[in-house]
Amino acid sequence: MRIDANIWFYSPDHCQLCQVIEAQTLWGETTCRVWLPACDSVVRIPAPTVESLESAGTGSPDDIAYIAAAARVADALTQYVLLAQDQKAFQEELDQKAQAFLEMAPLLIVRVEDGV
Repeated sequence: MRIDANIWFYSPDHCQLCQVIEAQTLWGETTCRVWLPACDSVVRIPAPTVESLESAGTGSPDDIAYIAAAARVADALTQYVLLAQDQKAFQEELDQKAQAFLEMAPLLIVRVEDGV
């Protein structure tokens, strides 16, 4: 199998897709620097350990639908958590303002009458 830069493969060692940055042969052993997008890191792995996408069984319509649905659920959960944090911060601010008004007490009351 020919390994060129900027081609996507599957790394069974990391259980994820990886993009080859460069392939290098030294003393008869070929290694690849690959980018692992799930953990946003670059690692060096032996070239024979990567599999083509077709042979790895990734990218079927069911796999893609599953990944897309999982991404939507993860996004919705993230938005829910952010909304809950905003609501909590707003409620705390509202409670602080309510407490400030309760502490206000009149110091002097003046009654003004018409006449005399």
